[in-house]
Amino acid sequence: PLLSARDYQRAINTSTRPSPSLYRSLVLSLVAAGMEFAEEAIEAVDEGLSHFAGEISLLGLGVDVSLSQQNTQRAQHYFETVQSRLRVLPQWQFRQVILTCVKGDVEMAAEHFSLMLAGLQGDGSQRAGSWEPPLDVITRLAASASVDECSRTAWEILRKQQP
Repeated sequence: PLLSARDYQRAINTSTRPSPSLYRSLVLSLVAAGMEFAEEAIEAVDEGLSHFAGEISLLGLGVDVSLSQQNTQRAQHYFETVQSRLRVLPQWQFRQVILTCVKGDVEMAAEHFSLMLAGLQGDGSQRAGSWEPPLDVITRLAASASVDECSRTAWEILRKQQP
């Protein structure tokens, strides 16, 4: 993964117009290389956003990496950059609840996870587009949310994404 990250960085550095997908691949390769590269992943997110302000995939990665590091201030900054019409999508609501949890309001987060779970098990209206809600994760967090468990969950979800 680290060699891939270095390849993506070279491609970005040598390209006259690197695409958002190159930055996304760089971030996810750094995540795959391990937690010790989380800060470098955030730097890649910020670099990508400096060229593509408001790029939703990079903002999502920024939120997720920040939450995995329990950096709620930075996660909140990225989250607030997302257009309000997009924040109502289930994947962004999920991130909001993870943020609430990592900020320390675990009871409120557990309640929201329970409501999400009920919605998913009911009519399925919580599903949107290509986002597949992690039912096992939501079930686990509804039962026993904690700051550490929520930040680990953010990292776990990041690690499952493909560069």
